Amino acid sequence: MRSAIAALLLLGFAGAVRGQDAPRTGLEYRLTVPDGVPFAFDHSEEKYFSALPFMTAKDFARVTVHKSKNPNTPGDWEIELTHTALGRAKYRAVADADRSRDYCLVFHSRLYQCLAFPPVQKGLYDKGIVLNDRFNRDQAQALAREMRREIAKAR
Repeated sequence: MRSAIAALLLLGFAGAVRGQDAPRTGLEYRLTVPDGVPFAFDHSEEKYFSALPFMTAKDFARVTVHKSKNPNTPGDWEIELTHTALGRAKYRAVADADRSRDYCLVFHSRLYQCLAFPPVQKGLYDKGIVLNDRFNRDQAQALAREMRREIAKAR
């Protein structure tokens, strides 16, 4: 029964189309795959993702905004997303399954950042993600507010 439900979900999601018609996603991590569901983004080439996210908004605990500490980006602001305990466990489980995979943070059908799973270093990278897309303060605060709303809605 579970496999039939999973197959239906995969078939329904696989019908996604490119660009503006791509399904509206929440706040999630998706694995990049060579022949998955295509998404085209404004500021990036088309990427292919697994049919289902491995983490969603309910796996994020909080969103904070702070000034960048990177000396190469003075004046920029960053958004830090922290994982819940369950989110950390999911992150570790997926990372431990295959460290060679890449994943991306997708929010409302927009690609924000893609990363590769780091080498095994217990507890260092599974706590969260820092978005450093060269935001100014107002941009960072506005995006963080939207992300907080998505997290609150998921609970």
